[in-house]
Amino acid sequence: MKVTISDLLQTFLFHRDNERREAERRTSDPVSYEWPDLHEHIQNLWTVDVTKYEEFSGNSDLNGASASLGSFEDYTSENGCLLYEVDGRSFWIPSALAGFMPSAAVLTSLYDTANSCRHFDEGQSRMCLSGSSVLMGEFEMVGDLDLFEYVPESAVRKALKTDGAQYEKGSMVCVEVAVGQTVKGQWPRLGLIKRDKTELSQKKMRTYAAKLLDRFDFCKIDMIGKFNGQIGEISNIVFKHSDDFDFKGSFPSFAFQEVVVGKAPPPKEAFALKNFGEFLFWLRDEIQSGLKTIETSFDASCFDTDDDAQDKAIKISKRAMMLARLTNQDSELGIFRDALRARESQHYALDSAEACLKPLRRSGAAEDEGMVVDALAWISERQRDLATTPPPTLDIEKLITSLHNVLTTFDRLCYPGLPLE
Repeated sequence: MKVTISDLLQTFLFHRDNERREAERRTSDPVSYEWPDLHEHIQNLWTVDVTKYEEFSGNSDLNGASASLGSFEDYTSENGCLLYEVDGRSFWIPSALAGFMPSAAVLTSLYDTANSCRHFDEGQSRMCLSGSSVLMGEFEMVGDLDLFEYVPESAVRKALKTDGAQYEKGSMVCVEVAVGQTVKGQWPRLGLIKRDKTELSQKKMRTYAAKLLDRFDFCKIDMIGKFNGQIGEISNIVFKHSDDFDFKGSFPSFAFQEVVVGKAPPPKEAFALKNFGEFLFWLRDEIQSGLKTIETSFDASCFDTDDDAQDKAIKISKRAMMLARLTNQDSELGIFRDALRARESQHYALDSAEACLKPLRRSGAAEDEGMVVDALAWISERQRDLATTPPPTLDIEKLITSLHNVLTTFDRLCYPGLPLE
């Protein structure tokens, strides 16, 4: 029997509701709810994309360097994801993301950037490309680069004893460190303890972060640096977890939007049904919330001058592209690709790159001058390119229609008995 995305979503909702009822009944004696192991069925949803990517990966564009994709059957059964190797660099890719993967040259650049930004040595932590960085095969520029680093408590303790936490390497400049405690697996958006570049030196900022990870489990390190030929903000979320962490509890990320860089694969439990369903519903909620902002602005005929609404349109286009791909809504992907390649998206990326330079300009440090000069030169060059060959403008009406289509189709996959609107 072929298991469909609708089957999996309905199964997720069934077990989610059962888990909640069980928790309500046993408040005084909580027990861990047992979810079914369906990770192979989940990964098998995208075998067509994996086949296409196998063909693509055989055509390396890395100056003749070797690039190879491991067997789908070998890796998804054991680890829940695929091993892709480029010039000695290892990437562990959820099969759902195979269709999004950028070229070997881009992956190599991102790998090197991620390793230069990691807070702990390889082998002590698991570093991931996260969020929109895994979509770089779809569009040229992004406003920033998101990383996520899983760190066991033992590595934090070791770093405190040996001062083993990493500091800036290459052209990365740390501009802010924020720490806090997650609540039920959610980011501690309120009450974060922050230190910025005007207060602490580079080494002190990273030492500060390492020390506070002993007290908290969440650390966000904001840097400015070069990645994939552009300059912008790079954020590394460091999450401290127990040494026996098994991805079954709550944690502030989603493995389905992460590509692990390095030799060690993620455990297959990261791709469990519960994590899959929670990620899809998070995408849905993000799209629905952003869509309200866009429609309000559009209905008031002020979208063209509403920076917040335009930013929302770009951000939720990334979410919608992911949700459409994960739920086999391929007919909508073209609209989201167009939105992410539109003039508004390109200018958003450049504006983000320029805005992130403010901490360096405020500091006035001589060692940061080169980064500022290089960044402004890159921004000016890209602005000239856009003026010479302007991309098409964002078709907001088409985008709104496609966003509604993706949400409606998703709801029908979850609840096939929904009445027609």
